[in-house]
Amino acid sequence: MQQLKPGLPPEVANDQNNVGKHWEDNPNWSGACGVLAKLDKPTLVITGTEDNWYQPHVNSLKIAEIIPGAWLVQIKNAGHAIVDQYPAEIGKIMNTFLSTTSSNN
Repeated sequence: MQQLKPGLPPEVANDQNNVGKHWEDNPNWSGACGVLAKLDKPTLVITGTEDNWYQPHVNSLKIAEIIPGAWLVQIKNAGHAIVDQYPAEIGKIMNTFLSTTSSNN
């Protein structure tokens, strides 16, 4: 993680790694799913179809399904570093999402 994101504080990278390892070691762990179902704000879930970091991008599909009214966008051929791979596309998607949902906040 430190090599991918050198500005990331070591403790944050370590925490992220520990959560990911916990998830891998406990496939039935629901994480924050119960809380996600209670969200009442517009939510955008973006995933890459080739994101295989810890759990495949299928988890994004589950997240979008749990959150009422969530938007799901899948970027073909994108991996876990989707923001770095497709910054212009992500910007367009976010602008569309924000302009469409801003009156709902």
